[in-house]
Amino acid sequence: MKQFVTIVIGEEEFKARFQYEQAPQTCARFASLLPWTQQLIHVRWSGEGCWIPLGNLDLNIGFENATSYPRPGEVIVYPGGISETEVLI
Repeated sequence: MKQFVTIVIGEEEFKARFQYEQAPQTCARFASLLPWTQQLIHVRWSGEGCWIPLGNLDLNIGFENATSYPRPGEVIVYPGGISETEVLI
């Protein structure tokens, strides 16, 4: 089971830890997609995050450890439903 991943944004690199104990389906799904390359967009409405819009992509995962208040350093996955599938960093 992959424990860490390196996230590269431009010239910056960030080491992230998968939290299988809190979101096992989400972590396993993203680990299976690696290496993964997507376009990152600054979230204009909050000023403190970046967003990866994934449209109608079905990741075949449900909601796990859901939050309305992401904290600095978290990678948040919205599996779709009311709006499109997305990742927030």
